[in-house]
Amino acid sequence: MRNASDKRVRNDLNDLFYLARAAGYADHVVAEKKTGVFLQQASRGLNTPRALVHVNLRSLVHDLQTPQETGRHP
Repeated sequence: MRNASDKRVRNDLNDLFYLARAAGYADHVVAEKKTGVFLQQASRGLNTPRALVHVNLRSLVHDLQTPQETGRHP
Protein backbone atom coordinates (compact mmCIF):
# COMPACT_ATOMS: atom_id res chain seq x y z
CA MET A 1 0.00 0.00 0.00
CA ARG A 2 2.95 2.29 -0.58
CA ASN A 3 3.11 4.69 -3.44
CA ALA A 4 5.93 7.25 -3.54
CA SER A 5 4.00 9.53 -5.90
CA ASP A 6 0.87 9.49 -3.74
CA LYS A 7 -0.02 12.86 -2.23
CA ARG A 8 -1.50 12.66 1.26
CA VAL A 9 -4.54 14.75 2.05
CA ARG A 10 -5.32 15.97 5.54
CA ASN A 11 -8.26 13.61 6.10
CA ASP A 12 -6.66 10.44 4.69
CA LEU A 13 -5.52 9.18 8.08
CA ASN A 14 -8.93 9.84 9.67
CA ASP A 15 -10.67 8.02 6.82
CA LEU A 16 -8.44 4.97 7.13
CA PHE A 17 -8.60 4.91 10.92
CA TYR A 18 -12.39 5.00 11.21
CA LEU A 19 -13.47 3.25 8.02
CA ALA A 20 -11.08 0.33 8.58
CA ARG A 21 -12.69 -0.22 11.97
CA ALA A 22 -16.19 0.09 10.53
CA ALA A 23 -15.35 -2.44 7.80
CA GLY A 24 -14.80 -5.06 10.48
CA TYR A 25 -18.39 -4.78 11.70
CA ALA A 26 -20.49 -3.42 8.84
CA ASP A 27 -21.96 -5.15 5.81
CA HIS A 28 -21.14 -2.17 3.57
CA VAL A 29 -18.71 0.75 3.74
CA VAL A 30 -18.74 3.74 1.38
CA ALA A 31 -15.47 5.62 1.09
CA GLU A 32 -13.77 8.09 -1.18
CA LYS A 33 -11.99 6.41 -4.07
CA LYS A 34 -8.50 6.46 -2.55
CA THR A 35 -9.53 5.08 0.84
CA GLY A 36 -11.93 2.61 -0.78
CA VAL A 37 -9.16 1.19 -2.95
CA PHE A 38 -6.88 0.84 0.09
CA LEU A 39 -9.61 -1.02 1.99
CA GLN A 40 -10.33 -3.30 -0.97
CA GLN A 41 -6.63 -4.14 -1.35
CA ALA A 42 -6.24 -4.82 2.36
CA SER A 43 -9.25 -7.15 2.45
CA ARG A 44 -8.18 -9.37 -0.46
CA GLY A 45 -6.05 -11.63 1.72
CA LEU A 46 -8.65 -12.12 4.43
CA ASN A 47 -10.58 -15.37 4.72
CA THR A 48 -13.24 -13.90 7.00
CA PRO A 49 -16.52 -12.14 6.25
CA ARG A 50 -15.90 -8.49 5.58
CA ALA A 51 -17.72 -5.37 4.49
CA LEU A 52 -18.32 -4.73 0.84
CA VAL A 53 -16.38 -1.55 0.07
CA HIS A 54 -17.99 0.94 -2.30
CA VAL A 55 -16.36 4.02 -3.78
CA ASN A 56 -19.68 5.67 -4.65
CA LEU A 57 -23.27 5.64 -3.46
CA ARG A 58 -24.57 4.25 -6.76
CA SER A 59 -22.64 1.02 -6.13
CA LEU A 60 -24.06 0.77 -2.61
CA VAL A 61 -27.65 1.26 -3.78
CA HIS A 62 -27.16 -1.32 -6.54
CA ASP A 63 -25.83 -3.91 -4.07
CA LEU A 64 -28.65 -3.24 -1.62
CA GLN A 65 -31.26 -3.72 -4.35
CA THR A 66 -29.64 -6.87 -5.78
CA PRO A 67 -30.08 -10.09 -3.78
CA GLN A 68 -26.70 -11.48 -2.72
CA GLU A 69 -25.83 -15.17 -2.36
CA THR A 70 -23.89 -14.65 0.85
CA GLY A 71 -26.99 -14.49 3.03
CA ARG A 72 -25.73 -11.36 4.74
CA HIS A 73 -28.22 -9.02 3.09
CA PRO A 74 -32.01 -8.86 3.39
